[in-house]
Amino acid sequence: MIHDQIISDLTEIIGNNDISKNVYETFSFAQKTIQNKDVILETNPSIDQEWNNKMANTILGGMCFRKDKTGQLYLSFGKKYLDTYAKNSSIHYTILMHEFKHLNDYFDNKNSFFDLNWRKIFQLQYELNAIKIESEFIKYYLVGNIHISKCENYILESYEKDNLESWTIYNRKESADIYNFFMNMKLEFEQNKILKKQLEKSLMEKADKLLEKKNLFMNLFDVSNNNGNNFSRYGHFIRLKTYEKYLRYIIFEKFKMKETLFEDQNFSIMYRIISDLLEKHDHANLIYSSGLDNYWENDFIE
Repeated sequence: MIHDQIISDLTEIIGNNDISKNVYETFSFAQKTIQNKDVILETNPSIDQEWNNKMANTILGGMCFRKDKTGQLYLSFGKKYLDTYAKNSSIHYTILMHEFKHLNDYFDNKNSFFDLNWRKIFQLQYELNAIKIESEFIKYYLVGNIHISKCENYILESYEKDNLESWTIYNRKESADIYNFFMNMKLEFEQNKILKKQLEKSLMEKADKLLEKKNLFMNLFDVSNNNGNNFSRYGHFIRLKTYEKYLRYIIFEKFKMKETLFEDQNFSIMYRIISDLLEKHDHANLIYSSGLDNYWENDFIE
């Protein structure tokens, strides 16, 4: 089967080279689980309409790691991913390494990896883990050995220059920087390193900084008249949207706090301002975002 050939070709690339311990151990563990039949390789599964379309029509979204209702684990290969594979196609290996990392993370977090409540908070962390593996794989195993795509160049540049901020905004539609901010606040609060008042102060300061960019958010006119600066403006919107998302998931839900419970009444005002801004600009940014979805696809096919 073609997916067996892809894994075999990836084995040739990595071999016994442990220049990146993270990549080497991720690959070796995944290889072992496949050999032991802990994970089944499958082609063109029927998952749901969204995933079916994605796997049939894209390369970048052409694989997934999943568990069915019986608890069986699968590495799923989509039609376009398989149909476009060639031994010199670096992106196919990079995508495979991404899913291998998800497989690793599952076995480290069996009770929570697929749990919907936990994934609200940790899904982006799992994605960041996988993208970091991609980046190290590109840097240490592909560069200088095989021609890499423009997309992989972009991922590597984002990894080295902005800690994956630009790539997560583009690809995940979330901000790695804002997510890491909330995870740090979560950890400090749970470990009693900061009190509720200090948490509130940090949240307000971060919100104030994000709101300084509110006049740069795109509207529908901006989307239809691209001035070349729209991605930067889109990034400002995504950072505020990420802030609001994890404010709800971590502070309001996990810590059982509501905006009305904070001592500073300005917090409630701030939260309403953020909600109104996101609602006002959401449609324009959604249209812009949909235009990014398949931006790299033609680059993958030589």
